[in-house]
This record gives sequence, structure tokens and C-alpha cells, in this order.
Amino acid sequence: MSYTVYTALAVFVSLFSLLSNIFPDTLERWGVARRLIAQEGVQRQRRAPVPIIREAGAAGCSQPSLGNFVSVFGVAGRDVVVVDSQVYGRAASIKGPLTIENSTIGKSTFSAPQSCPLLNAAHLFPYAALSGSSARVVASEIVSGNIGVKEGKDVDEESLSVLEGRGCGVLVPDYGFGSLEGDLKVLVDGVSDLEPTVSVALHRAAPPKLVFKLSSSVAGSSITQVAYIDGGALGQVRLIGMSLPGGPANQKLNPGSTLLVNVFGTGTIELKDLDTSMVTYPHKVLWNFFEAEHVVLDSIDFFGTVLAKGGITVRDSRVVGGVFALGGVEVRGGAVKGPGFDGCMPVKGLAPLKEIQRQKRDLGEEKRVTVTITVTETKWAVPTI
Repeated sequence: MSYTVYTALAVFVSLFSLLSNIFPDTLERWGVARRLIAQEGVQRQRRAPVPIIREAGAAGCSQPSLGNFVSVFGVAGRDVVVVDSQVYGRAASIKGPLTIENSTIGKSTFSAPQSCPLLNAAHLFPYAALSGSSARVVASEIVSGNIGVKEGKDVDEESLSVLEGRGCGVLVPDYGFGSLEGDLKVLVDGVSDLEPTVSVALHRAAPPKLVFKLSSSVAGSSITQVAYIDGGALGQVRLIGMSLPGGPANQKLNPGSTLLVNVFGTGTIELKDLDTSMVTYPHKVLWNFFEAEHVVLDSIDFFGTVLAKGGITVRDSRVVGGVFALGGVEVRGGAVKGPGFDGCMPVKGLAPLKEIQRQKRDLGEEKRVTVTITVTETKWAVPTI
């Protein structure tokens, strides 16, 4: 075979690989075998009481989106929670110890750091870090709030000095940790019971890509979309894309829409070298690992809030959203930053606002202040209590 033939063959293979990633639906209509383009067995149907397709902001969407308890935090876990990173929202452990080392917690809860007297005067949530067990804080800055600890505390002088400089301290919180755990379970179970509205395809041509196949009626609409994907397949792909019928796999999510992704599969699901940057509105996307015992995000930028039935490890990664687990959470390196999830969450049974009890603290005459303030809350902040 001549050099010209080899060159032509190489060009054809490259062109086919490109087309199969960009125009998979068009190739299918031309009669190209689906097995050469995509492998469809990456989703499964789930029985659900009702389809979830509704206008964003309509009745039936939780306010705030993840409920009054979970929405307060950037990182929260039921068991041991270890943070050696930057968490731009608040952090909490429910039943296990909380360890914060060489970290900044609560950096973006407000547009600027707030003192605890100001938070109290505005009747805002007074904690930046909470533990239903013990807490250890070393060489860390806790911003805009107290540390709330049910049991033992170990806060080094450096961290305590910064905390007290803002009129804050280490308190025993009067807080409903049971409601926080209950809401996490309601979210994991509730999202996993929603009926799928979006199909998913695995495009095997290099680089392997998972594509959410939106319908024309969905594109451009402000609705909640639900997808189911195989965690094993997700761990093999390198790109996440979205497509319209007959169109390229580079469709962007409508800014008014919500995408809830249920990831099934037991054991450990590890995601590495995965590009999720096509998820252009991460505060509208939630990934629910409702079966896995453990989820590992390793050296990636992950767009969207992560919710898990088991534990979560974030290793040298940046998560744009929040990290919430019914197991333990370990965040080492990278960052967990906002904006937090504020899409339409059509799940019932989240705890009402009245169940949140705020610790009332007498600051003493030497710390009393009379101020007139305006505090602008971000997506990390809880409504006035």
C-alpha cells in the first residue's frame, strides 16, 4: 500500500473520530452502526412516582434549594470530616470529629469577613464550622462565624487569635445535627427516585466522552432535567458534553435550567482526568452518587455540587459547588468554592426553617456594640432566623 493510501486512511480515521464526537446523531441517521459511534448502556431507567419537568422557581422547588440545613454549608459529612484545603463556604461534621488544618473556612460566605457581633445583630447563622463531636483546628482561618463543638476542642493559638479578633469564639452549639443528617438522606434518596428525562450516550471515539442528549423541547427552557449514568462509564471518560438532536456535542446548559445527575454503581467510583467544563453553570448542576460506598475526585476541576450516600475524598481538585456525604469527607489540596447549588430541587420532606435553633450568646459589656449594618448574603448564607 502506497504512502498516499496510508495518508488518506489516517485522514479518514481522524475525520471519523472527530465527527463521531461532534455529530453522533447525524452519523446514526446516515446509517453508521451505533456500536462504532457510541455505547448506550450507560444509563438505566428508574421507577418514580411522577415525571419531573417543571418551570424553575415554580411551586414544588425547595427554598433554599438544598433545604435550610444543607444549603448553609460548603462541606458537610456525617462521619469524620477532614479539611486540609480552602473551603469557601462553611464546614460541618455531624457525628464524627472535624479536623481543619492549614485551611481557610468560610471565605466567601459573605462578600467581606463579618464579625460575630455583626452576625448576631443581623440574626444570621453564627457558625463557620460545626461539629456534633469534637474539633481540631490547626493553623487555619475561620471566617465569618464561631466554631461550634459538642464535645472536645483543640484549637491552636494562631487560629484562636484570628477567631477572637473578630469577636468570635468556640461555643457549644444548640443546633439540630439530626435535621442536617436527615436532610442529606432525603436529598440522596429523593433525587435518586426522580424519573429520568435526559438520555445519556458514551461516545467511544477518542477522547471518550459522556454526552447528555437533550431534547429540542428541553433546550432553552427553564426546567429540571434528570439523568442516570453508570459510575463505571463516568470513570472512563475524559469529557462531559451536551447535545441536541442532530447537533454538535457542545450545547450549553440553559442558565435557568437545572440538571440532576444520578450516578449509579457500588464500591468505589474514582474520577480522574475528567473535563466537566462544558457544565457552564455549575450552581445549577448536582451529581448524586446514591449507591457508591466511596467517591474519589482526583486532580480534576469538577463543576457541580457532589452528593453521596457513602464517603467522599477530594484530592488536589477544585470543586465548584458543594461536597456533602452521608459518610465521611476528606478534602486535601485544591478548593471547594461557590457558588453553591441554587437550582430547582423538586424533593419533598426537607426540614422546615423553624427547626434551626441559633445559639444565643451574651457577649459581655466589653464586647457589646451598637451598629447599623446591611449584610448581603451569598448563596452560602442561610436566610434570617
